[in-house]
Amino acid sequence: MISPPPPLPSSSILHTLLNLEQPKKWVKEFKKAGCDLYCFHYEAAVNSTAAESPFETTDRKTNPKELIRFIHENGMQAGIAIKPDTPVDVLWDILENPIEAERPDVSLYGYLLNPTQTPTIFNNHIQIH
Repeated sequence: MISPPPPLPSSSILHTLLNLEQPKKWVKEFKKAGCDLYCFHYEAAVNSTAAESPFETTDRKTNPKELIRFIHENGMQAGIAIKPDTPVDVLWDILENPIEAERPDVSLYGYLLNPTQTPTIFNNHIQIH
């Protein structure tokens, strides 16, 4: 069970960037806790199973596009992130997907390694320098 945060101003967005081994498993729990934008790591998704709750098991692998759709179906915006060593090419099929429900609302290329790095934002896609 994920505990909700303290009350936030009405204009706030609760954004989570998760590096969980089983990102699909936690979507509903984070929604219950008040999450508005659920961002997962591509690497974790493709190496995990597609169980839809912490209590479920399956042998079916997670498809990032299906996970994005699942996040949207649960009433949240979806974000996808990749680690610095992962080539950005793995995201093109996802970012250029003609099915809107299977496209992320935000994508993060790399992540902040130290506080001197500056993000660049372009059409909801963020590149960390």
